[in-house]
Amino acid sequence: MTEALENTEAPASDAEPDSPPAVTGNTVVENSGTVNNTFNNFGPQAQETDRTDAPEVTTSLVDGPVPDAMIKEAIKAFCHPGGYQNALRVLRERRVLVLCGRSTGRTLAGVRMLIDLNLDALQQLDPLRPLNDLATLRKPTVSTGYLWDDIVTRDWANGLTWRALSGVERSLRESGSFLVIAFNAEDVRDPNVKAYLAEIAAPDTADVAKAHLKARGVPDIQHAGLLGQVELDRALPDYSRPSRGAEVARQLHEAAQGLYDIEEVKENLYRRQDEDVKSWFEKNKDLQIRALAISIAFFEDLPYNTITAASKELEDVLKNPENKEIWPYRPPNLFWESRGDRLRRAQAKQRPADELTAVDPEPIIFSRPDWGERLLLYVWKEHERIRPIIQNWLAVVSRSILIPGITGHDQSLTRFGTLLAKAAESRVMEWVIDWAYDESESLQSLAAMTLRGMSANSSYVRYIKNFLHAWCNPRTQLSCRMTAAIALGGEFGRSQPEFALLRLRRLTKNATPELGLEIGKTIRSLLAEPSNRSLVLSTLPVWILEGGATSRQIALRCALNALSLNGGGTISFVEGDTAAVRILITALLEDGKLRRRAIVGLNLWAAEAEWKAESNSHVSGLLRLLFTSPDDILIRRLSFYLRKAFAEEPRQTAPLRNALARSLKEMSDAR
Repeated sequence: MTEALENTEAPASDAEPDSPPAVTGNTVVENSGTVNNTFNNFGPQAQETDRTDAPEVTTSLVDGPVPDAMIKEAIKAFCHPGGYQNALRVLRERRVLVLCGRSTGRTLAGVRMLIDLNLDALQQLDPLRPLNDLATLRKPTVSTGYLWDDIVTRDWANGLTWRALSGVERSLRESGSFLVIAFNAEDVRDPNVKAYLAEIAAPDTADVAKAHLKARGVPDIQHAGLLGQVELDRALPDYSRPSRGAEVARQLHEAAQGLYDIEEVKENLYRRQDEDVKSWFEKNKDLQIRALAISIAFFEDLPYNTITAASKELEDVLKNPENKEIWPYRPPNLFWESRGDRLRRAQAKQRPADELTAVDPEPIIFSRPDWGERLLLYVWKEHERIRPIIQNWLAVVSRSILIPGITGHDQSLTRFGTLLAKAAESRVMEWVIDWAYDESESLQSLAAMTLRGMSANSSYVRYIKNFLHAWCNPRTQLSCRMTAAIALGGEFGRSQPEFALLRLRRLTKNATPELGLEIGKTIRSLLAEPSNRSLVLSTLPVWILEGGATSRQIALRCALNALSLNGGGTISFVEGDTAAVRILITALLEDGKLRRRAIVGLNLWAAEAEWKAESNSHVSGLLRLLFTSPDDILIRRLSFYLRKAFAEEPRQTAPLRNALARSLKEMSDAR
């Protein structure tokens, strides 16, 4: 191991690299040459500036792998747009494709083209970085397809030149890689760029709907019947985007499963703008029913009692004369209507019983898909005076009513952020900043989940990243660091794992036990995206080798999940994971506190392998990986700790002992 890795702490750096360090072979490498100048770019403390502003930070050029869900959609539910083959030809010939065509599904088309090229890896690039920054990209070790999407093309227009693209082309040819850039043709200013440009036309939206029904497991013979329940010329007008076809398929499939009534789905698909929401709101002037509907919109799919408690809290706030009666209040007749009547008036119902897993009282959902999201946006836009009241009400509910960890808790807390994203609020951080600085763990969680929801608006992503970078400073107050750790999970972190892992590394310094637990939860969230596993595996050894004692313990606990040694079942590792897996398992076996848990995890693998062929293959692969290391010292350490475990608990470790004996015999016979 290099001399740099023997240091317990890495010195601070003035800039961050384009991607986190990785373990490859038997050495930890990073694209600037050493690990030491990787992580500790502390930056100014958030407290030293305006709390609703944060210093700009340069983020990683690579956001992370293209999500598995998008890859599956591009394989199973893809309809070829017009001009697809020509665009694919340009990409094959030029290595760089400027893919144009508004509202044509070009993002999914770009992913499908990269899949059709049979590349070894697919990566997303940060749309906030300019094209010239591609020169700083570390040369990939395997053929890689890059997707540059969600670009503000006006900001990019001057940099998109033939000279720049030809330079990128040469670099990509050297590594056998390809790049798709989603762009607006009208913003291309250099006419010579046409050699790299191709435009596609949207596929038929009815065909898109059929493809998505098939991807959801609906047999082809049933497609016509489902689509025949709606007037397609009304549900899918000529100007519809391909995503509209996917939405129609989703709603029809949910109706077929009994989640929604088909008549409600049809009304929802035929609606014009939000006239139905406006009509409902004007018709239902009772404060109680409006408060109930708003509560369901925020906490849909939570139990009825939780929602009614939140609704009562909102009623009490809105009827307070000090708030000048935003809506007229009339004392209710307490026996005027039943629970079912109230829910029907609020356009809601209990989740169908066959969808339940023995929950009582039942979760509440709206009777129409996406009704809650549209209702909240209408209230937010049309009744501005209620905005701060909703903000304060959410804080009260999160502290005193919501139970952390229950199903749907996190999703509910992201809805305020999603609302802000759709409303395109200016100075958006003003709605969340006080929660992040609060000592209440509930408000920190609310702030973090709101940030996750806000990331749905691409124009907010830069601000969110700036704040998270500042809050991950080890000298920032604990509440902000806790908020950052939670915010880096979920869809936001899973879609940008390189950014998340770099900031989590900073958080491990001087982390309290509570913060360490949140970092562990976020790592588990990142691992929920299968394509992130190799990245996590390659990062944790750097935390162990470069960090202090706190970083090491957090990394080791995270390693149990990354290696699937916490009862998650066996997994396979790719060739690039080899060195990381060896380092992590050795470190776990050397740790007095976690050694037993690692042995138990390996033994569970071996026990599963005795009856499952795929698991047997995974166990054999792992043991071969460990015991064919060129590092004799590592093998001796592994052997010592395994022999010790076998001697101390012979019966409990019998499956692992037997699996090891079989693998060693197979390796010996293969020589």
